Amino acid sequence: MTKERKFEAGFNIKSTNKELSRRKFIHLSSLAMGGGVMAGALGSIPSRAPASEGITRGGRLILGTPQTIQTLDPHAFGIFNNRNAWPSLYNSLVWYDADMNPLPDLAKSWEVSPDGRTYTFELHKGVLFHNGREMTADDVKFSIERILDPKTPAGNYAASIKVIEEVKVVDKHTVELQLSKSSAVLIPGLARVMIVAKENVEEIASKAIGTGPYKLKEYIVDDRVVLDRFDDYWEGVPYMDGVTIQTRADVASLFNDLTTGAVDIYWQLEPKFVGQLVRYDTLEASFAKASGVVTYLMVDQMAEPFQDIRARQALLHACDKETMNQLAFYGTGVIPKGNNIFPRGHAFENPNLAEIPYDLDKAKKLFEAAGVSELRYVALSIVPWTIVCGEVLERSLNEIGVKLTIENPELSGWLAAFDPRVAPNTIVPNAQLPDSDPELVLSMTDNEVNPWGFDNDEVERLRVEGAAELNLEKRKEIYWRIQEIWHNEAVVPMICHDRWFHGKNRRVQNMFHINSGDIDYRWAWLKA
Repeated sequence: MTKERKFEAGFNIKSTNKELSRRKFIHLSSLAMGGGVMAGALGSIPSRAPASEGITRGGRLILGTPQTIQTLDPHAFGIFNNRNAWPSLYNSLVWYDADMNPLPDLAKSWEVSPDGRTYTFELHKGVLFHNGREMTADDVKFSIERILDPKTPAGNYAASIKVIEEVKVVDKHTVELQLSKSSAVLIPGLARVMIVAKENVEEIASKAIGTGPYKLKEYIVDDRVVLDRFDDYWEGVPYMDGVTIQTRADVASLFNDLTTGAVDIYWQLEPKFVGQLVRYDTLEASFAKASGVVTYLMVDQMAEPFQDIRARQALLHACDKETMNQLAFYGTGVIPKGNNIFPRGHAFENPNLAEIPYDLDKAKKLFEAAGVSELRYVALSIVPWTIVCGEVLERSLNEIGVKLTIENPELSGWLAAFDPRVAPNTIVPNAQLPDSDPELVLSMTDNEVNPWGFDNDEVERLRVEGAAELNLEKRKEIYWRIQEIWHNEAVVPMICHDRWFHGKNRRVQNMFHINSGDIDYRWAWLKA
């Protein structure tokens, strides 16, 4: 009953962004902690704004998305779609360039103590919030402390900077971070900390005030977010008049809007539409790099039946990943080697893991040994790939006598299934962005967001070592061992690393990708 399948994608697409250099990013992040002063190269990087010659000013960028923006609060960990608005509404101390290298943002420069435990950031002067008030070190202190506050649902945004013990305001434009230990991930972690106006936090979910190039004009839940140009933006006047993020639940209608020019960007374009873009001279597929997002089947390892490693191993062998990739992602995904959250070619990927074959004979024996005869699968009704993967899994499980009940709730019901110990026998399909640094991914196992229920003493010890280790090769050894344990313990089945495509009108210029699936259009402009 063992089955093997081979498929080939039916099209070839050229990326509009060059391959992200993860190694370079990590290397530069570590350099910032190697001595007393931040590397001068980082401090001298120019604005992301292109030279103004030949640029058409004006116009409104229309971004269409099948998913609603749930909140404008950048400290609330949630679905990826929320971040479509954040980079234009807010700034952080550091940001990224198009190659995912760390770039000063609100921080003009920073210094690091010889022991790597004190970071001193010099802030740009004259940075204004959208309400006209100057941003100061007090706002930085407030924002960092808000994310670290357990009452804030910040998830792994907080986990990535939890080494911060104290935030000190030195003066109006200088802030000092005291760390409990040296950290290799502080700088990329701070990129997630958007600086907010403390007087706005009571209304920030719907009435955001930031320092970004665009200010909020209108927010209608489940419909649209309208942003207007902020003429007093500290880096200079943005090129476009504004941005509208429009929710379109009907993906066929959204794709039609893209082809007619009614929208300029179709965020997270459905794979079935990717191959159709070649029919239109005005359109192109935009993506950061191949295989940037890992799609997986989340199971809670602290609840039955997945407390039993045999049940987890059985699920791994019952996943027909090739068919899922073909039907759900139209062959655009890459199957990981072993059960690995990191994509092939990632700077920290362990290439020595054994392949896990689709083997229903083995799956049947393991399910029987674990006493599993029935499972529940909670797909997300507005995300087709989750449904498709469930249907493929259902057919496989039916062959070996395991009943799979597929449910397709709306977003609230899907999110509820992540609550540990509330949904036994449950499989929840999800996606995770393998970040620039492995700790920013693995931190998911170390906070209240942890839906995997994965708790391993050796992994937690190694994570602590890896986050503090500044030597790249030593860090690689540490994370290779973590991946080996993850693989051997059959932690949540990884399906494939898929591209998050965006359909884009060619008139949109100077848009680039961050974090695989996110896009940055702060300095985008519309070609006439």
